[in-house]
Amino acid sequence: MNKIPHIGMRTVKTAFAVFVSLVIGWLMQGQSDPLCIAVAAIVALQPSKQDTQQAGINRLIGTAAGGMWGIVIFLANIFVLGSLHQIVQFALIAAGIVVVILTGLGIKRPDSVGIACVVYLIITTAPVGELNPLKYMAIRLLDTFIGFAVAMALNSFRLPQENDGQP
Repeated sequence: MNKIPHIGMRTVKTAFAVFVSLVIGWLMQGQSDPLCIAVAAIVALQPSKQDTQQAGINRLIGTAAGGMWGIVIFLANIFVLGSLHQIVQFALIAAGIVVVILTGLGIKRPDSVGIACVVYLIITTAPVGELNPLKYMAIRLLDTFIGFAVAMALNSFRLPQENDGQP
């Protein structure tokens, strides 16, 4: 018979972070994406306050960098690249990933590169007219900040350890 895994306090803290994030997103009534807030909280929530702070900052930097380069390529697509064959557009978008990665590495934030690439791709592959890239980036930054704040707030509380009160 299999033993049920122990549910630790970090697991409980993560579940609570998701709950708080979803409620905040819901309360914002369409001005934010509850899922993105919860994901940001999960990614930022680390074992220590310092690690949580670094993860949140990296996520914010990555979102901003990916959004910035995404907007550049999005606008280039509207004004210049739109007449090119779709395969050529994809090749240029893929080449832009190099710039996004180099940006994260150049500012010595390699842990920001993953989210930067994701935000960049969401903006650059969106059909023209279906996404306002500036609004998307602003909302993602807000969602990321809120998730980061939730993670930092929860990491400010010391949860009881399994041995607390034990000799």
